[in-house]
Amino acid sequence: MGKHQVIRPTLLSITPRYESKNFEVSMPFSLYNGNSKRLGLAFRVGSVFFGSDKIGPLLGFSDLYGTDFYLGIKISIHKNRIKDWDKDSISDKKDKCKNLFGLTAFDGCPDSDGDGIPDSEDQCVFISGIAEFNGCPDKDRDGIIDIADECPDFYGTIEFKGCPDSDSDKVIDKLDDCPTVFGLKQYKGCPDTDGDSIIDKLDECPAFAGPIIFNGCPDADGDFIPDQKDDCPIQKGMIIYNGCPDTDGDGLPDNKDNCPNDVGLVSNVGCPDKDGDGLTDNKDDCPDESGPISNRGCPAKIIEYPKKSVIPEEVIPEVKVAELTKEEAEIINKVFKNLNFEPGKAIIKSSSFESMDVLVDLLKKKPNFKLVIEGHTDNVGKPAANLTLSKNRAAAAEKYITDKGIDGSRIFPKGYGQTKPVADNKTSEGRALNRRVEFTLVE
Repeated sequence: MGKHQVIRPTLLSITPRYESKNFEVSMPFSLYNGNSKRLGLAFRVGSVFFGSDKIGPLLGFSDLYGTDFYLGIKISIHKNRIKDWDKDSISDKKDKCKNLFGLTAFDGCPDSDGDGIPDSEDQCVFISGIAEFNGCPDKDRDGIIDIADECPDFYGTIEFKGCPDSDSDKVIDKLDDCPTVFGLKQYKGCPDTDGDSIIDKLDECPAFAGPIIFNGCPDADGDFIPDQKDDCPIQKGMIIYNGCPDTDGDGLPDNKDNCPNDVGLVSNVGCPDKDGDGLTDNKDDCPDESGPISNRGCPAKIIEYPKKSVIPEEVIPEVKVAELTKEEAEIINKVFKNLNFEPGKAIIKSSSFESMDVLVDLLKKKPNFKLVIEGHTDNVGKPAANLTLSKNRAAAAEKYITDKGIDGSRIFPKGYGQTKPVADNKTSEGRALNRRVEFTLVE
C-alpha cells in the first residue's frame, strides 16, 4: 500500500427509535469495515438530550476506542410561522372560516354532514342533503324537504304536507283506515256504500242498508231475522222456520205447506185428511167420508147405468138403445165408474185404461154396435167453461177408443156441461155424481 493512499472505512448503521413530542429514546448500532461494532443509547426529555455513542464495553463486548457520553439542550430558533388558528392547514389569510376547522375545497369552511355543501350555505348542517334544497334531504323525492314533510318516507303532495292519499278521498293514508278504497272523512276514510252508517268492511250487507243489530243487513219483514238468513224475507215469520210463517200452526212453514191455511199433517205436506182415506181434503171430493183414491175419495157405490138415454135426434136419428146382456151391461157400468180425468182437464188417468180397453174389445166383437158418449159436469165454475170441459172429455174418450182401432163413424161424442145433473150439486157427493161421462150402446 502506498504511503499516500487514503483508507476509507465502510460504515453500516441502523437506529431503532421511539419518539413523541416530549420524549425520545434511540439505540444506534454501527458496523465498521465489516468487523468492528459500535452500540449507542440516547434519550431526549423535552429540550434536554443525553446519551452515549459507545456503550459496548459497558455491556461486555469490544467496541471502537472505549466509551463516551454526551449531554445537551435543544434550543429552537423560530422563524416567521404561518398563522392557522383552527389547525385546518389553511392559513388564516386564505381561510374564510378562521375559527372553524374546514376543508380546502370550501376555503377553510366546514361541511359537517359531508353532503358537498358548506355549512354556511347548508340549511340542514348536520343532515346530508341535496343542493336543490340548500343541503336539506328529501328522501321520498316528493319535492318537500324532510324537515317540512310530515311523511318523509312516503311520496306525498304539498296539499297534505308531503303525506300520500292513495285513494284520493282527502284523508291521508296514515290517518285512513281504508287507504286503498275511496271513503268518507267521518269514517276515517272508509266507505259506507249503502249509507246505513256502518262502514263496508264491518257491514255484512254493504250494498243494502240495515241496522247495527244485524251487522248492516236489512230485515224487510221485521221478524228480527235478517233477509240474507230469512227463507221468507217479505213475510214475517219465526226463527225456528228460518223466518217463514206457519199460518195454520201445523208445524210446517207456509213455504213448504201445500195447504197453508188448513191444519194438516207433515206427511201430507201440511194438508188435512179428515176422513183418513189417504186423499187430502183439497183433492178429496168427499172429505168427510172415507173412499178409495180411484173414486176421488168418495165411498164406492153401485151406480146402475141408465138403461135408457135420451139421444138427441140431431145426433143419432132413427136409432134405438141396444139390448145388452148382463155381461155387456157390467162392462158399460165398469167403464162408467172407473173413467177418471185429471182435475179440471180432459186427460184420462192411466187407472182408467184397463176398463176402457175392455169396452174396446166389446166394440170389436159387436161391429153392429155404435157408441154414444155424453159428458157432464157439476155446477162449480162458469157454465161456458163447464160445457167446453164436458165436450173435451167426451172427445178424449172418443179419441182413446178410435186410437185402439175402432172406426170413428161408430162413435158419437156429446157434451152437456152442467145442464143435466143427476144429483144435488149442493153436496160434495152430489157434485161427484154429476161429474160423469155416460156411455150408451145403440143399434
